Amino acid sequence: MVMREQPQIYLISTAGDSQSDLMQNYRQRALDRLDDEEPSSVLLLEWSAPAEADPSLVETWKWGSPEWSDKRELFLTEQWARIEESAFRRQYCNQWVIRSDHWLLDKWWNGTLDPEALLDESAVWSVAVETDFDGMGHAVAIAAPNADGHIVIRVTTHRTIAEVDKQLEKIRAEHPSIYVQVTPGYVDRLQQKFDALVGQREAVSATQVLQDLFSRQMIRHDGSQVLQEHFANSKISMRQGGWVLTAPMGRNGIYAARAVMFAVSQAAKAPRSVATIYTSKYRRRTG
Repeated sequence: MVMREQPQIYLISTAGDSQSDLMQNYRQRALDRLDDEEPSSVLLLEWSAPAEADPSLVETWKWGSPEWSDKRELFLTEQWARIEESAFRRQYCNQWVIRSDHWLLDKWWNGTLDPEALLDESAVWSVAVETDFDGMGHAVAIAAPNADGHIVIRVTTHRTIAEVDKQLEKIRAEHPSIYVQVTPGYVDRLQQKFDALVGQREAVSATQVLQDLFSRQMIRHDGSQVLQEHFANSKISMRQGGWVLTAPMGRNGIYAARAVMFAVSQAAKAPRSVATIYTSKYRRRTG
């Protein structure tokens, strides 16, 4: 391909489940290239419903259909009544799904979905930075407890460490009270300051915290495609020191999930904000 004039390579696929990560990895690389400030040679055409969209609605079906007609609607209506939901979401809505035996149960994910939840401005924002296994991607996650006792999370992905620096600078300008954790690979490479290093030992305890908070539905997330794909691609495996959130052997694409894991674990330690009550004292004059 290097020797050809205007070479082209393309991948075509419907969505899969958490065991099929090849398309997810290439798709994420394409998205990263599109987000780059420099002109890109990548063309990405995608017809897929948002991860949080209801698969029973016709409006959701339209997201996954490059062409729409009455015939298409009738066909999908028949398919919706005929096949199980997971298969319909993959094949006709292009929604990635988590396999049935995954550690992150559907009811945990759906029970913590809340696109309207906002990061509490009065709380300390716990920020974590993590890199992909091959160093080709980076994630910056934010977690903060709110007044209801839930931990709200947000995450962004980036191609370079320079972009990570810009994101940290942006977060710090937006909310000065933050606590930043990074993994050892970022030491002496980030320009923005950080507060703590996290590694394998911290990952063991953070994995337990993440599971516990998901199981008790104490997390609130926006159901973003990045979050769903990275968590779907993860597993919990025994490593030196204990059980940790990791990727299946030889795979990438869970760095956003691990960034969230570290951020959530730190946010769970932070004291929640409480209302401040102001009182005034006075002395009654007599006489």
